[in-house]
Amino acid sequence: MTPEETVEAFIAAFTNGEPARAAALAADDIVYDNIGLGSTSFESIAPTINGAQAMLEFLAPLQNVEWVIHRQISSGSLVINERRDKMTFGGAQIDLPVLGVFEVVDGKITMCRDYCDMRTITAQMSGS
Repeated sequence: MTPEETVEAFIAAFTNGEPARAAALAADDIVYDNIGLGSTSFESIAPTINGAQAMLEFLAPLQNVEWVIHRQISSGSLVINERRDKMTFGGAQIDLPVLGVFEVVDGKITMCRDYCDMRTITAQMSGS
């Protein structure tokens, strides 16, 4: 698979409720950063996550996942996509524009960094 196909399969696995398949596409030492939640005052909520198992545990509370890729580009091992992440979290329906950056090495995702607006998440979680 190309890096782009690997990322598409990874996202499809989560959308299809197959986290084990997604984990198979992630390197054991994958680093996942959620910039909307990450190294900010929300560090304790969503710190940088190291390892495929830790990433799966972080994403486990999500239900009704549908991540839709709108645009995607790649260059070598780098894949960048603009997508809409829809999911249920804590009983709230989340509909979130996301920019994802992935690094794929030897067919495995070694880095995933999502950029999103925390205000969008908190507004939807609070019902406003």
